Formats: sequence, structure tokens, C-alpha cells
Amino acid sequence: NLLIILKLPAEIAIQKGYNYVVCGHIHQPNKKIIENNIGKVVYLNSGDWVEHLTALEYSQNEWSIYTYTQDVLVNEFN
Repeated sequence: NLLIILKLPAEIAIQKGYNYVVCGHIHQPNKKIIENNIGKVVYLNSGDWVEHLTALEYSQNEWSIYTYTQDVLVNEFN
């Protein structure tokens, strides 16, 4: 079950006091907050470069999902 796959690393991260959990195996780009009764964590999944053309990007103390097809500079030169 995909929900269990998302929740398990998030639960462990919350228990250990981490702010983020980063995964990539399921290839589905995602950024969301997962909460339970003891805390919350930001779940990040980079997606993949073959099908979704996505990656994680950290800039100005913030994580985001970079999407190649939405990159203004890429579109400007094509």
C-alpha cells in the first residue's frame, strides 16, 4: 500500500525529531507535511528524471520540486 510506504519513513523521522524525510524510490514527485500525535515532518520525494523530469531543489532555506518542463530558462532557449 502506497500510503503505508509514505507513512513509515515519516513516522520514524518524527520519532527521531527530524524536520524532513527524503525518498525517491516510488518515482512520484511529492512535497507534503505528514503529521501524527507527536509531531510533523516534511515528506519529500524527488520523482525521477526519465518520466517526470523532476528533482528536489534547495534554495534560500526552502525545498521545492524542480520540474524541467516548467523551467522558464529552458523554455526560453527552446
